[in-house]
Amino acid sequence: PTLQLETVENSANLARISSDSEMVRFLFYKQDTGLNLSTLVSVPYNNWFIST
Repeated sequence: PTLQLETVENSANLARISSDSEMVRFLFYKQDTGLNLSTLVSVPYNNWFIST
């Protein structure tokens, strides 16, 4: 998979996302794993992650 950034035209659409919505792709769990290290794990695909 490839990360593709996109602009959300109406950020209010992100306030309430149902589990069957196509917007669920914007949901990530954040885990602080070190002093300056965070990992973001995709909600619908728990084996996809971003580490910063």
